[in-house]
Amino acid sequence: RRRILVTRMYEDGMSSDNISVRYGTAQSLAALAPIDSIKFVELYEKGIWDNDTDVRQITIRTLTALAPVDPDKFVKLYKEGINNEGRFIRSGTSRTLNVLALISHNRFVELVEEGISDGNRFVRSGTAETLTALAHINPDKFVRLVEKGINNEDKFIRRETAEALATLVSINPNKFIELYEKGMNDKKTEVRQKIAG
Repeated sequence: RRRILVTRMYEDGMSSDNISVRYGTAQSLAALAPIDSIKFVELYEKGIWDNDTDVRQITIRTLTALAPVDPDKFVKLYKEGINNEGRFIRSGTSRTLNVLALISHNRFVELVEEGISDGNRFVRSGTAETLTALAHINPDKFVRLVEKGINNEDKFIRRETAEALATLVSINPNKFIELYEKGMNDKKTEVRQKIAG
């Protein structure tokens, strides 16, 4: 009975004509995933196609709630999201990947490798933000991907990868020094700022 009531409240909220109601409902949508994952997926998909950008973006962030409940469905929606025509959907979805590190190491590593090499810079940049989660799962791969990110021609990827650089000091101090020096000599100020951190 309670589950039905909660589900109905989320349905009504995500269907409201009022943008503020849809936004507020989307903010708390993650709470529905463990209660009714099927309804969560339905309302998540509705939210990412909302005509309001803010509702779409806040909905994307809730995808992480699905990973512990249904990792397969999370991966399916993740892949759909990074292949979406909307750049904000691709970018936002790629930033949810780190939640999978705790649940399915192999899938996480596979998707990080795919994302960091994706043809879309928003996906590559968003994936670079999740690299730190890889450090303790697969340190060798983490080192290789951080190096690849710092050497990337795209300043956004270099900037986002710079966030993960501090984690490298405990894994491979020599590589950290090498990449730190390279980053501090980067031609882009925002990359140098992230490196200096």
